[in-house]
Amino acid sequence: MKIMVLAANYPYPDFPFSGIFNERCVLTMNRLCDLVEVVVPRPYTPFFSNFSSKWQIYSKIKSYEERNGIAIHRPPMVQIPKIGASFWIDIGAFICCRNYIRYLHQKNKFNIILSFDLLSSGGLAWRMGRYLNIPACGWAFGSDVKVLKKSSFGKVVNLAIKNLDLVFYQSYELLERAAELCNVKSKDMSSEKHKILPHGIPLPAKVLNKENRESIRCKWGIKDDEIIVISIGRITKEKGIYELLKSISYVCLRNEKIKCILVGAMPAFDESVNVKNEIQKDLILSKHVQVFSACNPNEIWGILSAADIFLFASHKEGMPNSLIEAMAMGVPSVAFEIPPIKELDGDTGSIKKVPPFDTTIFGNEILTLASSPEYRKEIGEKGKQRVSEKYNIERNVAIAITNMEKLI
Repeated sequence: MKIMVLAANYPYPDFPFSGIFNERCVLTMNRLCDLVEVVVPRPYTPFFSNFSSKWQIYSKIKSYEERNGIAIHRPPMVQIPKIGASFWIDIGAFICCRNYIRYLHQKNKFNIILSFDLLSSGGLAWRMGRYLNIPACGWAFGSDVKVLKKSSFGKVVNLAIKNLDLVFYQSYELLERAAELCNVKSKDMSSEKHKILPHGIPLPAKVLNKENRESIRCKWGIKDDEIIVISIGRITKEKGIYELLKSISYVCLRNEKIKCILVGAMPAFDESVNVKNEIQKDLILSKHVQVFSACNPNEIWGILSAADIFLFASHKEGMPNSLIEAMAMGVPSVAFEIPPIKELDGDTGSIKKVPPFDTTIFGNEILTLASSPEYRKEIGEKGKQRVSEKYNIERNVAIAITNMEKLI
């Protein structure tokens, strides 16, 4: 089978972490299919648009590259910031990209189109499917279906859900949100067309040794008897960074052996500058918290091997991939009990869940785990088992391919 993947985000040299989980899905598909190519519409950037660091980065994006053996096409797409956003990602993207995508199809004879995200590329996917007369599918990853029903974005997603031939949802919660956008009950949505399927993650290839753990901790200036609590991901308000800092301040007043590592700073795309300022102004946080830039995805397993506890304070999430990675490494985790976290845990006790926004209970769970290596190991083993059983990307992508083949 030959698949054309449409995605809103995919790694590129100046932002190698953008859409990294999209890339992992594509690489897995490529091992299982005859051909996979990726189309990622890029914002058209005239010379006078380089007024911000973000648009300066956009202006450097190449229109074509090969990355890990995959052809990545980035046709330009006109966007006017803050004006008609839903138009540009839907009908506008179709108008701008249809000739280029038609050329790719004439060249490669794709069997199917698959959109990663129902909002940013879902409209382009189903419109191109109709235009080229081939099936078009979508995969709801998270925030794409968490839009207001009556908003222009809600209408874009509604049309995508109704017009795509097959839709995967990373969680039951996302299926519920999709049903709400379409004014139906989730139980009334066809199980042949609407399927719950997390894309999953690649499982760690091997267990990293003690020397690796000690080397990384030494680089961070962490002593042998200190406890590392770590958070990996975008440093933004919606990811709970400010609640996390409150919890760390609470914890470190009660256990001075605890040190916090935040990995994921991207100043042009997040709030890390403000967060660093907040840390520097606080005597406790400045002593116990370090902030590092977003790292190469290949370094994640090494970083996690150095951690004792993983923290996930997000209160707006589709599928918590960084948390799943921590669980796969056997790192016990504390997280706010939002719907995707409840579904990920599945009543297995593999995550220490606390009420959203309650930074005191969050901190107390950290302190409990920090006080007992045996308890940390118990929770960590449950996490590893949970991920192995349900969130293995090789198995889940193979299931997606099997379902798509039925449409050809």
